[in-house]
Amino acid sequence: MFGKKNCADLSKINSYISPGNTIAGEFEFSGTVKFGGTLTGSMIGTLQEQNGTPSVAIVEGQVHGKKIEADHVIIIGDVNVETLAAHRTLVINKTAVVNAETILYNELSTEQGAKISGCLKQIEVVAKQ
Repeated sequence: MFGKKNCADLSKINSYISPGNTIAGEFEFSGTVKFGGTLTGSMIGTLQEQNGTPSVAIVEGQVHGKKIEADHVIIIGDVNVETLAAHRTLVINKTAVVNAETILYNELSTEQGAKISGCLKQIEVVAKQ
């Protein structure tokens, strides 16, 4: 699904925020995060420059606020943000509810049954040489 180059291994989740936990503000992460709680604010993934590991956000819970941004984003839960940005791959599961003013993606995959509202804009990733 993500290709082989600069791909994150989903079996290696760096952080897990379980259901029942609440975060208010900006949540920054690197590597892979599985988010099952509630976030009011922003979720921002950063690339680990030293080893080129992309950021992966797996959203199973709820994120409401400003933005979600990462290299790869997988939405399973409920998202209501101004901007949803996946610099490489955006996957929207059949159980997802996505409401965003702007949805930026390089590659997009959706499952039948997903509810999506927003302006879709494809972005191009420039390969580093």
